[in-house]
Amino acid sequence: MARDTGGETELKEILASEIVDKIQKSEPVEYDHVIIKGELNSSKDISCPIKIVNSQFHSKVNFNCLFRGLANFSDTTFKEHADFSQAYFSECAYFKKTNFNMGADFKKANLYKANFAEANFGKLADFRQATFGTPAGRTDFKGATFRDADFRETNFNKVSFKGTNFRFVHFGNAFFGRDADFSKANFSL
Repeated sequence: MARDTGGETELKEILASEIVDKIQKSEPVEYDHVIIKGELNSSKDISCPIKIVNSQFHSKVNFNCLFRGLANFSDTTFKEHADFSQAYFSECAYFKKTNFNMGADFKKANLYKANFAEANFGKLADFRQATFGTPAGRTDFKGATFRDADFRETNFNKVSFKGTNFRFVHFGNAFFGRDADFSKANFSL
């Protein structure tokens, strides 16, 4: 899919409609090193695993749906707003080293087990009223960077914010059910 051009990987361009077609046909969505052009809107349940890694979304993304399988967006950049509000992730959700340049909306989302380690949120990261984890699920924000984060009324089971950098953050009425690790976290203005 990707071509090595002397140390740099050239990304292949695909249209967002190609991904939507696969979702509608319940086919696995698997891409590595691609640029996705065009807005991606999916309110249809995604029954197959979705893996879009080492890639770039160049337009707005709306995944307001149920993810029945693994969802992996690791090492991917969302150049425009990424909307996962009210999404339900029934299996693991990976956003490790993901960049959300224009903000991310996970308001009222439900994430069984999530990995946001070393993710970067360039604008507002809205996690209000989200639910993270079950007794077996753990949420990892280790080393993440937040410019502005809102976790008001969010429910956490087990969560790690170890080494996380916060510029502005709100945790009003958040609930921490079990372990919450904020060691080496940095809160600065």
